[in-house]
Amino acid sequence: MQAVSHLKDVKDLLQVSNGLFYFSFIAVICLGIFLVAKKRSKIVFKSLFISSIVTIIFVVMLGLGAATAFDSFFLKFHQLLFTNTLWLFPPDDNLIRLFPQQFFVEFANRLALNILITSIIIASVAFSISHSVIPNLFRDLQLKMLKRVQHDKKGMT
Repeated sequence: MQAVSHLKDVKDLLQVSNGLFYFSFIAVICLGIFLVAKKRSKIVFKSLFISSIVTIIFVVMLGLGAATAFDSFFLKFHQLLFTNTLWLFPPDDNLIRLFPQQFFVEFANRLALNILITSIIIASVAFSISHSVIPNLFRDLQLKMLKRVQHDKKGMT
């Protein structure tokens, strides 16, 4: 019964987390569209860049803390997110056998890696766009193509 109650608590937390994610995502998209429509797109890309860098720093710091003291991190994580002690299981409990500590370590590592990769991609794209790297690349490519066409036309006459 304790395991079922705890897993229900976990499910509820995941639903709240998903709800916050989708709300935030929609809010950022709407704000981004509004700012682009107002010709303030540089603010959007600078904000995406800064928030990605902050996320990277946060995940790295959190990862270093978890890597050096995972048991303490795991304890604080559960004390922060759960209002009861249903998450405290004896070592021989079936739920502990099903989800040993290594499961959570590997899950946290994969989650952190996914967040880092996504943040690096967003930061790179946002930096490129906000510093006109991509538009300049297209402009340079167009100029090269134009020069080539002009050169080819001169060779034909």
